[in-house]
Amino acid sequence: MPTGYAYQRRFLEKKYRNSTTTAHQLWDTSSLLSSTYEPGTEITDHFVVVSKTPSAIVVRCGDSPLKTGVRDSDGLFEMGVEIKKDEGVAEFRLKSVFYKGLGKADAAPMPSHVEFAHRLYTKLWMETAVGNVVL
Repeated sequence: MPTGYAYQRRFLEKKYRNSTTTAHQLWDTSSLLSSTYEPGTEITDHFVVVSKTPSAIVVRCGDSPLKTGVRDSDGLFEMGVEIKKDEGVAEFRLKSVFYKGLGKADAAPMPSHVEFAHRLYTKLWMETAVGNVVL
């Protein structure tokens, strides 16, 4: 996560990292690499782990994890892997869903330029995660 997510992490850190409300969250490369990402883990005041299995992790995004209720804009990312031992490969996957949590959706959940930015950094995030896998 540190390499591909570094730009987004630095941007969020400048805006949201502080010693009172977000000190418990994962911010630094070392904590991002060493975390076991148990449910409830908060990441850079933008993500919170909502579920974890041996083959996948789901994080909520769209706003600060400090806002636990329904949000105007919300989203989920699932990053997973399927190990195919007989083929000698691991198949990685990334799913993302964005939705309007409040009111009636009359347009896309985010402007097209924000959607484009999300597509780019989620790909970088996944590529970095895959690069950190050691077999």
